Amino acid sequence: MNDPVIQFEKYQIEKIDYSVISEDDVNEYKMEFSGIIAISDDEKSGKVTFNLTLPDKKDNRKIKVVITGYFSFRDDVKTEEEKRKYLGVNGAAMLFPYLRTTVSMITVLDKSEAILFPTLNFVELMELSEEDDK
Repeated sequence: MNDPVIQFEKYQIEKIDYSVISEDDVNEYKMEFSGIIAISDDEKSGKVTFNLTLPDKKDNRKIKVVITGYFSFRDDVKTEEEKRKYLGVNGAAMLFPYLRTTVSMITVLDKSEAILFPTLNFVELMELSEEDDK
């Protein structure tokens, strides 16, 4: 069977909030990044949602983006644990470039320099998350 175990169906930007922040308020903001994994009731599909708040203290601005990727599973992926792992590593890795591109594209419209969100290692993040669950 050569089909991928997880298929990226589509993504949706649920929220973009870009704002200028005053110099007095700039230290109130910090980077926040979280991800949520969900599996459909019929267990044939799932989604990954990223929620990012990213301040740019140098230029007194911040961006908040919520983006969701929708995925389907190959028929032989049976357990919820397997599905969560594939969404947490593969699904997150497939969705992440869309998040980074959205942040860069929106922020470069206002300034000559885009806000760049660094790349992440989702295998390592999943392993750390599993350790925290123990």
